[in-house]
Amino acid sequence: MSGGSAKVLTLSGKDTDTEGVDAVFTFKGTGFDLISRTDTESCTVGIRVKNEKGEVVKKPFVNAVYQSGCLYQIPLIRVSDLEYGTYTVEINVMNIQDTKGTFYLDGIRIYNPLGTNEKDGGEDFTVADKKYNEDKEANAVITEVRNLILSASEIPGKTRRIQRQRLMEPYLWMLKERRRKFLTTYLKVPTMSFIWRLVRALRLR
Repeated sequence: MSGGSAKVLTLSGKDTDTEGVDAVFTFKGTGFDLISRTDTESCTVGIRVKNEKGEVVKKPFVNAVYQSGCLYQIPLIRVSDLEYGTYTVEINVMNIQDTKGTFYLDGIRIYNPLGTNEKDGGEDFTVADKKYNEDKEANAVITEVRNLILSASEIPGKTRRIQRQRLMEPYLWMLKERRRKFLTTYLKVPTMSFIWRLVRALRLR
């Protein structure tokens, strides 16, 4: 990550050049995440991933506008499942609005920079893989929260019910808390815990 030193590109108005190049980086691995910030002034971002022969192997783009505030350090674009090798990435920032647009390059996360086996990374891969296994961090799987929620519907039977209950717990707690505050604040009705303590006190007399 940038550690507070994100690179910022500002466009003063509309720019729909789909072949422009505003930033370039080279990496060795099987994929990457482009980390950025999104808000109401964010631009449309397109990238071209080229292999060592200069061939375009991936060409995704995304509208980074977020209308409900500002989100920091978001994986704006993810490219994965590339064959291990060296790639050049060209970033093209576009603005479809007539107003000012911004793009923040906050960081880049590289996947498998040493490859996925000893053939890819040689001795470096072997040393790193051994250390990751010792720390029980080998073969890490990164899953988005959105995908976890969607996958809950694919889990059969009792496990699916438990998964849904866990996902609903924060919302149920919020509803119970609102009900408690309503009873104790507006209706002046004591809570059940208060009633139970009162009963116990009377029994001890």
